[in-house]
Amino acid sequence: MTKGTVVSAHPLDASNANRTDPARVIDDMKRLAVEQLGALPGGLYGPVEEALRSPSASADSLHVHEALLLLRQHSASHVMRFRQHIALGFDDFGGATRPRAAGAPLGLIDESLLDFHLAGQRLGEILDQRYQQPLGEMKGRLGAVAAALHLAPGVNPLAPSRLATAFIEAIGDAELPSALQGLLFQHYQLELVRVLDVLYPRINGVLASAGYGARELARRTSPMQADRGAFRHDDQVAPRFPPPAGAAAGGGNRGAT
Repeated sequence: MTKGTVVSAHPLDASNANRTDPARVIDDMKRLAVEQLGALPGGLYGPVEEALRSPSASADSLHVHEALLLLRQHSASHVMRFRQHIALGFDDFGGATRPRAAGAPLGLIDESLLDFHLAGQRLGEILDQRYQQPLGEMKGRLGAVAAALHLAPGVNPLAPSRLATAFIEAIGDAELPSALQGLLFQHYQLELVRVLDVLYPRINGVLASAGYGARELARRTSPMQADRGAFRHDDQVAPRFPPPAGAAAGGGNRGAT
């Protein structure tokens, strides 16, 4: 099979009469995505705190730990913002909102968040490669959903780049030490992969069951853990901001083979 190519014995536009209403399908996917992804930001504090408590952590880790405690006080609002950003992706795709026009200015990025955004770009590239097959299948199915709504195909609401941006948008207003930014992002990557290994096949299954693609394809892409495995060390996003001494050893290589 050619890299990135999806082969199916059933065309994506087959059995149109048996398809579920596309707006309902988008709502079903949005509900599932928010349910599976929504708690991720709030689940990062424990692993990061554990890394900062490493016996070999430097004195600077005390400052980072204090910043983490302050961030944790706003956990509920960060989780809510993250869930809203996930849901907004589906609203944009379904035409419920007016997404930013192509080429529209993005505005200036705060210098303190520059490494955060660069890490997000890198994460998107890594996950695009890791999930090339299910994302390719999803693209075809979502294209059929958009056509049923008489819309041009939009950005995949669950594209890795969107999920990286959702995390940055959720906590980016907090003034965080660069080391804490790095630790949060590294643990977000590990937890995100754990969820996506299950979520992507489920989303493809939802689309297939609704008539937007063959069921056989959805079954062939699940489970993903068997052939993808954990991250190799060189797959781990390593932003330029280094974690405190000892913190990387405590959490940065978790999941590496």
